[in-house]
Amino acid sequence: MWHESNRDLDGAEVCFERSLALAKHVGHSDRVANALVNIGRIKVHRDEYGSSIPYFLEAASAYEALQRWDGMARALNNAGIAYADLGQLDEAAEIYGRALELHERIADVVGGSSLKTNLAQLHMRRGDLDAAEVLIEQSIAAKRSLDDGYGLAIALSHADSSPPNAMTNPQPSWLLEARSIAETVQEQLVIDEINSAISTLAH
Repeated sequence: MWHESNRDLDGAEVCFERSLALAKHVGHSDRVANALVNIGRIKVHRDEYGSSIPYFLEAASAYEALQRWDGMARALNNAGIAYADLGQLDEAAEIYGRALELHERIADVVGGSSLKTNLAQLHMRRGDLDAAEVLIEQSIAAKRSLDDGYGLAIALSHADSSPPNAMTNPQPSWLLEARSIAETVQEQLVIDEINSAISTLAH
């Protein structure tokens, strides 16, 4: 769990930098990759998205050398999120695509379905609603098969985010289902986001 204060983040970053240096010194590649990801996440928590990307990409390369495809996919996904937050959508799409290929290679349904939700949001921002719809439906189907309540609530909450759906259905059924699931798993932040979306569409 990450702490909120800058002091806590600074202290954590110092620890991870030391861990990174030691891991590189002794040649422990797995710990190198883990430390790089953790430093990248600290940068993200500070909204330093541009600074986080090199750490995630270096971690992805380290995982690739170890043939740790799951770790590589997660590191790439983090980099894709950072690119998207910077508004660099082409770069984000390319990175997400690489990560998705890895998830599919190792048959990681959980990671792949979550990444498809991220990629769908990216397509929405680029105006490609057809591509977004396909990915969202795939993600929803995967979450249902996994009985992943939290993930399903997230996927459903994005399912009717496109302008055409919002215009034709002021309270989309998928949003209502998402809220019901989020209430069941007691994810208050998700509930608040969904209620806000429903309120916006209703006016």
